Amino acid sequence: MSERSKSEKASETKRRAPIPQQALRRAEEVRNHYRLTLPARTDYRDLFNEYAAEVAGPIAPFLTRGDTIEVVDEAGSMFALLFLQEHVPGKIVLFVELLRAKLSGEAIDDMRGSGEFRSAWGGWDRRYCLVRPSGGVAREGMRTREEAEADARERNRPIHHRQTLG
Repeated sequence: MSERSKSEKASETKRRAPIPQQALRRAEEVRNHYRLTLPARTDYRDLFNEYAAEVAGPIAPFLTRGDTIEVVDEAGSMFALLFLQEHVPGKIVLFVELLRAKLSGEAIDDMRGSGEFRSAWGGWDRRYCLVRPSGGVAREGMRTREEAEADARERNRPIHHRQTLG
């Protein structure tokens, strides 16, 4: 056999070598997955600047490179999937955005009063809400925006034109 054919066979053997069992591990053992709900006053962009370690606050000590984080805002109007590229505890948290999408919904703007009842998205816990003229929540847990808007319209009608509310 010539020298060339021996080296070609050796390189082919190297290319076809199977991946060793130790190289393959379950992702659940290597990586963690978290869900972070951003408060209304926290800017999403702060996850990508020098304040990232501060924003990630409570979960920062548990983060390891390769972790994934689902981010939703308090109003339920945005969803993002982040990948932790780098983490030096107490110093650096560097996220990479894999996916970002707007969700239907709108924030309850600090529930300030507008002089009449109105509907608003109160987040995943409250769902659609009916907001009082003073700004507090009169009713929550409605499944559709239409239901909340119909309730608000009915409550804003003059008393002699109102139908009975259920």
